[in-house]
Amino acid sequence: MKKVLYLLAVSVIIYSCGKEDLKYSCNPEIDAIVKSAKIEFSKLALTEFLEYDIELQKAIFRSFSNEKKREFWLEKLNAILLNGEYNNYGKKHIEKLISHITVDYFETEVNDSLKFASRFKFENDWKSYALNTLNWDGPKIHFYDHSMLYLNSFL
Repeated sequence: MKKVLYLLAVSVIIYSCGKEDLKYSCNPEIDAIVKSAKIEFSKLALTEFLEYDIELQKAIFRSFSNEKKREFWLEKLNAILLNGEYNNYGKKHIEKLISHITVDYFETEVNDSLKFASRFKFENDWKSYALNTLNWDGPKIHFYDHSMLYLNSFL
């Protein structure tokens, strides 16, 4: 319940800038940049995207289609698989996360309470297995936990 309230609070903060004309960022300058270059940004490769300031990254990410958002996350997670030092169980666990991230994961409104509950359960089960079975340390769990929170709150 605590996480649900946190997600709602983050969403409200992010999406209620106080100005209705701000779509991608509460910072009017960043919002204007993204609005004026949305098509160009949609063509970015992940490596190019990561060169931008984090606040601009967040706004650019919000401007992406759900397909592009998924593409970036899958690329990131696949790179982790290739570059990480995981045993077979760890790799399978990351692959489970990869298969969980579908295009509809990026819908800004999840009106289906069963879908929301399913996502919440997956995240809790995934983290619990990583912590208790794989013995992943706090920073590693935090990275994936933050990643899932990022996906859910569209930061």
